Amino acid sequence: PLHWLDFGRLLAARALAMAPLSLIFRLGWDDTWATVALSWFFVLSGFIMAHAHPDCRPVRKVLVDFWLRRIIRIVPAYWIFLILSAVWFAWGIGQYGVHWFQIAGRPEFLTFDIASSAYLSDWQTKFIGHFLFLGAFDEASSGRYLFSPPLWSLYSEMFFYLLFPFLMPLVLYIKKEWGLSLAFVLWLAQGVIIFVCVEQLPNRDFVTTQAIIYSNPLVRLIEFVIGILACHWLSSASHLACQRLRHPIFIAMNLIALVGIIMIAPKIPTPFNLYWIAVPLLLWNILILSQIKFTFTKFSVIAGGSSYIIYLIHWTLWEMAHALDVRIDSPSVTLGLMIALIILSILLWLFIDQPVRNWLYVLARNHELLNRRNDVDKKS
Repeated sequence: PLHWLDFGRLLAARALAMAPLSLIFRLGWDDTWATVALSWFFVLSGFIMAHAHPDCRPVRKVLVDFWLRRIIRIVPAYWIFLILSAVWFAWGIGQYGVHWFQIAGRPEFLTFDIASSAYLSDWQTKFIGHFLFLGAFDEASSGRYLFSPPLWSLYSEMFFYLLFPFLMPLVLYIKKEWGLSLAFVLWLAQGVIIFVCVEQLPNRDFVTTQAIIYSNPLVRLIEFVIGILACHWLSSASHLACQRLRHPIFIAMNLIALVGIIMIAPKIPTPFNLYWIAVPLLLWNILILSQIKFTFTKFSVIAGGSSYIIYLIHWTLWEMAHALDVRIDSPSVTLGLMIALIILSILLWLFIDQPVRNWLYVLARNHELLNRRNDVDKKS
């Protein structure tokens, strides 16, 4: 059981939700923790997939089982909250035109090429692209951020899941003890790709870098594969190595190093505060959490399930709060908003997301589309 990784999900989702709060309300907080948390999610995703589906391969029955489970886990909640975000967007544009972006607190770098309502007349076409998870492959324009900007990472995730059954057999050919070494090589390769791309950009503005590097599914795929390789290595790691991973000294060193990266990174004048540097520390953190045996099963399931809902709803919720003229003038208001977000996410997970997914799992099993032995995937 990987219960502590579920608590990690909740903390990472909370960090990701705080950055948009700062952007929308112009609080001026440093957002390094958000870029680091997002990389944590990409690495974790590969790790969890390799743990839950170690024998996944491109065979028809296996492909149907894996892809259908991923669709049931991700798509229903995504569609529900994307539609709600689109309704919020359509109402605002219908009432106020492009001025709605100011009312909702949408940052200018996410609306940089929207000069008039004429651009927005084609928003239905953009919605179809987002509905089909094609937003990450949109051009470097505001179209990819039109409804809920953070959702671009889910488009990348679905792309990773599409490739996973073809990646896993390749990983199985690699000696398990080489897993971490190869992960390190891939991490270096990702750094080379990032810095070469930055040097080649004629204009290193935030928007261009965001589209070509930071939210590029092909660049972020490397982090997903690093997670797969780490899980591959862990499956053959010695008992002593696993004991060392959960030693208090190693845990303290990891936390100190992560805090150090977050504090130092804003002082480095490179795009996104070098989130790439944190990837080895994030991988180390995931390996540590996977080895902690003290469990809170019921709480960890709630933490893991609600973290996905937090990620889906936080942007729209913050925009609504801004439109209602909520004032964030003290830490207590910020704390209250975060608590409200977590409570709302838990309720939505309990009464909407989980019932819908359980119903779809039963429906799929009744049609013999799922392998019951893989039911661990319901939580992943």
